[in-house]
Amino acid sequence: MEAHQALLVGELFAGRFRIEALLGEGGMGLVYLARHQVLGRKVALKVLGEQADDPNAEARFRREAQAASQIQHPSVVSIFDFGMDESGRLYLAMEYLHGPTLADAIAQEGPFAVPRALAVLEQIADALAAAHAAGVVHRDLKPRNVVLLAGALEAPGGELVKVLDFGLAKFLDSNRTALTAQGMVFGTAEYIAPERCLDQPGDARSDLYSLGIIAFELLVGRAPFSGRLVETLRAHLASPVPAPSEAAGREEIPAELDALVLRCLAKRPEERPESAGALAEELRELRSSLAEAASESTIVERKARFSRPSAELEADPVTVSSLPPPAPDTDRLRGQAAQELAAPLALLELAWCLGRLGLAQGLAHEALSLASALYGVLEAETARERGEEDSVDALAALAGHEAALRERLLPLREHALGAGLATIVERARL
Repeated sequence: MEAHQALLVGELFAGRFRIEALLGEGGMGLVYLARHQVLGRKVALKVLGEQADDPNAEARFRREAQAASQIQHPSVVSIFDFGMDESGRLYLAMEYLHGPTLADAIAQEGPFAVPRALAVLEQIADALAAAHAAGVVHRDLKPRNVVLLAGALEAPGGELVKVLDFGLAKFLDSNRTALTAQGMVFGTAEYIAPERCLDQPGDARSDLYSLGIIAFELLVGRAPFSGRLVETLRAHLASPVPAPSEAAGREEIPAELDALVLRCLAKRPEERPESAGALAEELRELRSSLAEAASESTIVERKARFSRPSAELEADPVTVSSLPPPAPDTDRLRGQAAQELAAPLALLELAWCLGRLGLAQGLAHEALSLASALYGVLEAETARERGEEDSVDALAALAGHEAALRERLLPLREHALGAGLATIVERARL
């Protein structure tokens, strides 16, 4: 088989993929942005590289295609095509994901807020549950293999998680041929389960340990163990892990989350959560209970925060991207309030997404004012339900702030469409 030479921009690969850019290099080859000539769809095209003459590397490449294609879940990368070009080079065409990896997000932003961390972990656990149900153990779960996609209203926290890179996946049935030699440890040292440090194959619970490491890193900003390979593996086997709240000095991390992370990081597999599905449900319940714990005073606090006058904003500059994702509790609104709130909420979401992409500089004042008005509607609706007042005045104030932000966002409409935010643009009626 020929060694892989880098493909050129504009080159037609395998008779149907037009190369548009080099995205990066993975452990098994180069990854390109390409477009399917017939379907017009953008794909991430992974082509087996210099390891093409290694039978095990080829087998692992095939296994990645087989593993990922068997898992049907919104939080698992989709596989569109797998094959070999005319010169014998194996390729894998996957869903193109335009977003940062979880590793990039942690490096750029530091530890995540608890609600956001829970939303991300819940989706990863759901993805693992789907993989395990399909008979696949990932075995290389780490932040570099998780991508975050902003602007997904249907996802917890408005951020869709995608798990990828099943190159080291293991099938749970015992009839598959082993691809790793005895005495060799495959995976990433910082995220590998203790049993796999001992050259044991591991099972679905090994993935839960790796997810526990990711949870710790999301909350603390670093993995619990790092350094030289042997020292890191020894730490996984014998060193205790501190609670995330203690390691990060963050009092806002609830004790329930501390306990759940430490259960995932148990040295003995049988002491971890019984399954990824059970873990996902615990994370979901914890996220829900924390959201319900927000009292009316919290709404008032947030309204005050979003109501700072222009002079304060100028003295203490704030960017749209520094704001939390817009997620007021709108489920209880009915009738006119619910109808009037849909478009402005989408406008605020659009401003936040564009801010995350660096495309909404200078919109902080309008976004803050609209957020304040949104919380004002919630506050007024609560009062109206008690028979204290009607929410018409709050809705009228909302309309004025909505118009101001809409005017500022209109020139950015094409940028938003180009960034894949068409659904939000449509809901915002922009």
